[in-house]
Amino acid sequence: MLYYSSSLPYWIAFVSVFGAVLVWYLTREQTPVAIPEPYKDSQGRLVYSIAALQRFDGRNNDDKKMYMGLKGKVYDVTKSPMLGVPGEHYAKIWAGKDCTVSMCLLSLKAEDANRTDWDAIQKEKPQYRKALLSWVKHFHDKYPVVGYVEEYITDGRDLEAEDKQDWIEIEEIEKAKAAEKAAILEKNRKEAAAKKTAANDLNDGGYMVLLCTASGMLVSL
Repeated sequence: MLYYSSSLPYWIAFVSVFGAVLVWYLTREQTPVAIPEPYKDSQGRLVYSIAALQRFDGRNNDDKKMYMGLKGKVYDVTKSPMLGVPGEHYAKIWAGKDCTVSMCLLSLKAEDANRTDWDAIQKEKPQYRKALLSWVKHFHDKYPVVGYVEEYITDGRDLEAEDKQDWIEIEEIEKAKAAEKAAILEKNRKEAAAKKTAANDLNDGGYMVLLCTASGMLVSL
C-alpha cells in the first residue's frame, strides 16, 4: 500500500529548482576576469603588476609581445630565441611572468614563476644571488626595459642604489670568470707545449738511434 506524503510536492519542487540551478551553473558562460593595465607611478615610471604582466605572454595581446619581470624590471623579450614560440617551451614557463626566483634557482618549474620571496631566496645561498646577477647582466645586455614590477618596487626599495650594488657584484663575477678562463687557457697552453717538447724529444731520440745504427753499419763494412 502506498502512502501519500503531504511534503512530497515540496521535495519535487526543491529538486527541480536545484537541478535547474545546477544546470545553469555548469553551462553558464564564464565571465573573463579583467586583466589590469600598466600605469604610471608618481615618478613617471610605467608599472606592471604581476597580474598585468600575464597579458604579455605572446598570445593575449594584439602585437604578440612577450615581457618578463626580473629583479624589479620588465623586459621586452619578444625577440629572444631562448623563449621560442609563445605558449610553448620556455615561453610557456616565463613569458608574461616575473622570473626572478626562477632565475635564482635556475628552475624550470612553473610554480617558481611569479614567486615574490625574491629577497629571501637571494640570501638563502650565495650561488642563488650569483645566478640571478648573471641573468641580470644577460637581460641588460640583450633586451630593452619597458617598465617595472609593481610588487618589487612598492615596498619603498631604492632601485638606483640596488642597481649600483648589483653592478659592483656583477663586475666582480665577470673578473672572476675572466681570471678562471685565463687560467684554463694558460694550463692548456702549458700542456700543449709539454706535449710538443715530449714529441720533439722522442723524434730526436729516434734520430740519434738511426744515426747510431747507420754508424754501426758503416763500421761493420
